[in-house]
Amino acid sequence: MRIRKEWLCDDNGDIVYKPLSFWAEYFGLKPFEHDPNECFWKAEANDKEVRFRYAVLVEIGGGYVMAHDEYDKYKDELFFVANADIGWPKLRLKSR
Repeated sequence: MRIRKEWLCDDNGDIVYKPLSFWAEYFGLKPFEHDPNECFWKAEANDKEVRFRYAVLVEIGGGYVMAHDEYDKYKDELFFVANADIGWPKLRLKSR
């Protein structure tokens, strides 16, 4: 995978959509400890292209982000990596 414009894409330049559980394992996502908002995640691993310099937000649509206790609800839904070209990448739910 590599960055094309602002997204993480495959070699053909198509946005990569994977279940949230895939991204959680791929980037080593863990809930930020002592997070009073319970919506910030930490990426333990960085892709060769994507650099997570700050906390990660998992956007579920309508301006809302996923809370720590909502992971199981969304783990099988398709997400993609947006803002991959800057220091604050996000996982964003694919529109249905």
